[in-house]
Amino acid sequence: MESGSAETEAGENKQGEEGRTEVVTKSQPQDQVEAKNPKKDEKDEKDDDDSIDPSQLESIDEVDQRWKWTDSEQVKFREVKRIDVSKDPVKAGEMVTEARINGMPIVLVGHVGWANFAKRWIQKKKPEEKQGEEAEPITASATKKVEGTENKGNDLLDLSDPSNILDIERMMNDIGDEDVPVVKRNYNESDPIHGVIPASRFFKACWPNNVKSDGTILSPKKDDECDPAAGGGTSGESSASNPPKLYLHQWQFPLSDTAGRKLCHNNNPLPPEILGEDLLKHWIDLPQCKSDSPLQYLFMGREETMSKLHKDAGGLAISIAPIVGLKECVLVHRSDGSNCMYHLSASLADIDLDSFPLLSQARIWRTVIKPGEILLMPQGTYHQCRNVTPCLSYSRFYLDTVNLLPFFQSLVDGDAPELEHEEVLWNSTTELIRTVDSAVDDAQARVKRGETSVPKVDASLARIVDTLRALRNIVRELARREELRNAVKGKKAAARRVRPGGHVTLPPAKDGAGMNENRTSVAMKQATDNGSMINDHGWENLVGDIDLCMHEFRFRRMEKIPTFRARRIRALKNALNIPHSGKEGAERRKGTTNGVGSNDVPEEGSSPVVAYDTDLDKAYLAIRNASAKYVPSLCESEEGKKTIMELAVGDHIHARIEGKRIPAEIIQIDPDQHSAYLSYEDYPSLYDEYQPYEQLRKPLSYGDASEIPHEEVKPGLVVLNRWGEKREEYRAVVQFTTCENMYKVRLDFGRCVIDRWIAASFILDKISAVEQEKYESEIESYKKLKEVRREIEDALEPKQNSGNEGV
Repeated sequence: MESGSAETEAGENKQGEEGRTEVVTKSQPQDQVEAKNPKKDEKDEKDDDDSIDPSQLESIDEVDQRWKWTDSEQVKFREVKRIDVSKDPVKAGEMVTEARINGMPIVLVGHVGWANFAKRWIQKKKPEEKQGEEAEPITASATKKVEGTENKGNDLLDLSDPSNILDIERMMNDIGDEDVPVVKRNYNESDPIHGVIPASRFFKACWPNNVKSDGTILSPKKDDECDPAAGGGTSGESSASNPPKLYLHQWQFPLSDTAGRKLCHNNNPLPPEILGEDLLKHWIDLPQCKSDSPLQYLFMGREETMSKLHKDAGGLAISIAPIVGLKECVLVHRSDGSNCMYHLSASLADIDLDSFPLLSQARIWRTVIKPGEILLMPQGTYHQCRNVTPCLSYSRFYLDTVNLLPFFQSLVDGDAPELEHEEVLWNSTTELIRTVDSAVDDAQARVKRGETSVPKVDASLARIVDTLRALRNIVRELARREELRNAVKGKKAAARRVRPGGHVTLPPAKDGAGMNENRTSVAMKQATDNGSMINDHGWENLVGDIDLCMHEFRFRRMEKIPTFRARRIRALKNALNIPHSGKEGAERRKGTTNGVGSNDVPEEGSSPVVAYDTDLDKAYLAIRNASAKYVPSLCESEEGKKTIMELAVGDHIHARIEGKRIPAEIIQIDPDQHSAYLSYEDYPSLYDEYQPYEQLRKPLSYGDASEIPHEEVKPGLVVLNRWGEKREEYRAVVQFTTCENMYKVRLDFGRCVIDRWIAASFILDKISAVEQEKYESEIESYKKLKEVRREIEDALEPKQNSGNEGV
């Protein structure tokens, strides 16, 4: 999640900030970034224009000095806007929402109490105290191993206070027994976890004794305090000569029973106008973090800890806030990572617009965040972070109605298997229903007691109602897809796991960019195993629950709530699917009905071949006596393999398509083509087909519909593919991949003709020239007969009309 790179200093970074409202404060001064970046001068020298021999110039005045004439000049690093959330929350909230919708990162300032759990580790240094003197703790309870609730009622922690000091001894006494994940400082984000060690060992080896709010080290460690075996340096040496080797990476403290009880429920949320109801807090029911988000993390490391640019899948917004220290963040718009960054192969350190010309069009931001500031990244933002100074930072994921659609798209695309999307949606919906039901019960009780007035809806309840109404549409879409999947794909609804209170497990992420990159906690697994049950309630029934809840809430002030009438939803039926039971099914199996011969009926229990009233569906059903279910393909015999090798463009063949023998003409042959066999999301098996890798695109939930690298095309991947005459995009799932000779053929279904890639295993035989001539003659005769029939019908129509008029 949180990673960074020091190699991002190219280009100008000064952008105009005129015309801002009072809600927005000035952006981080650029000289602060440059002052902390010793590689800047080296980079500038590298960008000097070497395309001209200086000896050819008589005077420097001959060179236009307005531009630097370098590639790096054309890559703009924008400043990140600062929004003060304390002055006008409503107006600030509008700006935050707009930025999130447009994919623009922002920095929130003016909020106190964020990461309030850190009060237990923070001391306050008096102005008259000298460096090295003992500092005064913020609260007396900060020295105790207290539970999270003990900080309630105290003044909120102001991280922007420059007198704050992180006391590592207090931190060690508080959470030193916890096991934390660590990585090497310059870690590979695709496989970040280096190991798990006690937090106390990391603190001793890799962190100075006391660090000020701005990251200044007050008291470096002595030789006997260092632990080289755990990656520590020695004797107060500078980080440049012998830096600590390890970095505390993405410690998910809510999954620890002991740490969760201390640290959870101790973060003062942003004003509700800034961020809506956090649905993640309803996800799980572990006692230490019930009603709080499980996706909260701590990062801790010395200066220059960094990694490469990456993004987090899942459709969730991300916040990063330093507790002490400075952190530089480079951010790329979610739509530019694949296209303009060439699947992140383009470097921001050594900008080369010859190799990566679209890099100049990328929307890139760079900023340094400090304590008291909260960087908010919209879902899908590419990011890298670098510790400018020793830095302890707090991060958390976020889900509300603004990113509800990207979260749903992530569910459909399956891009974050470590995140239980359905569990989040189900549990948050049921929890919000309970909250609204409680309000209804309270209102009804007042009415029955004869009270003349019922309290008005407060802002908090109004937000919950709005959120529940938004969730209703997402839940209904899940129900619609489930119904469609059952009708079109012939699959039973998947058993839904619902756990009392919302228990869920977080499996380990494989790509190093997920929610929980270390192992699933024992406590989490036990909660899942103990509460698992099969539930047949179903998404459509949950829609009914929401509608009933909203109905009762609407009429809660009435003495008697009107009877609820559920919406009637038109049932989706597969009208064109061949029945497998009943009289009609028996007739079809005997071949006595029109349209399909006895051998053309799929076996009972197989998935539907057709589902819609389309030309292709009807043409397929109209083909008679063409069963090829048990006909061997050419490639199954040596003689047939020779025939296949001799095939050329223009040859005619018979291809097996969904068990039927379909005539086709070869229009293209592509040797050793990398192809994926696709099954379209809302379409039956008749539409399944091969497509070259080059035709596949990433779904929009990934940030852009860009080309997919070959190595990423694997079974189960959700892709977009253009289909039909209008080349509209359709969502499909890769069933399997292959690399072999592929044949693009023009399939003649009689009533319609389609072009499709097929493999050699689809080819049944080669049609001889005589057979093809006979077939074309029959087709021509059929067309003439059809034309004659139409002429006769047209000739009879006026007489029928005139006869009716006479009557």
